[in-house]
Order: sequence, then C-alpha cells, then structure tokens
Amino acid sequence: MFITFGKYKGWHISEIPLSYLGWLFENLDGKPDLQEAARREIQQRVSDYEYGEPFDRNRLRRLYLTLA
Repeated sequence: MFITFGKYKGWHISEIPLSYLGWLFENLDGKPDLQEAARREIQQRVSDYEYGEPFDRNRLRRLYLTLA
C-alpha cells in the first residue's frame, strides 16, 4: 500500500518510519484500510522484540510515545 498524502506521499508503507506508522494508526480512524496496513506493518517490525505477546492498541501507544 502506498501513502497518498502528507510528508510520505508516494512512499510504500514498508518504507515509512515506525514513528509515523504509529501516528497513522492512532489518528486515521476514517481510513480503516490504511490504519490496518499501518497496524500490520508495525506488528511485523516489532514482532522480533516481543515474542508471543498479543498485539494491542495500548502497547502500540506506549511504543509510539517512546519513539516519538
């Protein structure tokens, strides 16, 4: 999926910095496809660090705030 707006317009979601993916996930309630793509990309990137733990919005928020 490619981003069609903002600073990363035209970039593939796999190329976007993790902090911006966190922002997309937290703030794009009106674009569920993009929000889900951001969630999947974040989960893929952080899965090496959090083995076996379920993905949830609160953990993502803490991660995003740590990186921001």
